[in-house]
Amino acid sequence: MIDQHLPPAEQRNIDALIDERVDIECELIALDEHQWAIRGWVPVDGEVIVARFDNHADALAALDELEAAGLTPPRSRPRED
Repeated sequence: MIDQHLPPAEQRNIDALIDERVDIECELIALDEHQWAIRGWVPVDGEVIVARFDNHADALAALDELEAAGLTPPRSRPRED
């Protein structure tokens, strides 16, 4: 798990997903050069953007929190070098 603290607004979004025990299949994607998102698949809505982030490190930290909470299976994903 990444030892990274998310900005308060992003942390509230991730906490809400964890509190609601939302079961999601998700992956980390680049939206553009400066924005990252966790894209997920949920049974009711299909493919959705679960959360957006201004940098890669925050997106990875959020995905790690979701995985640690057992809401999404661990995945191989690219890491910034």
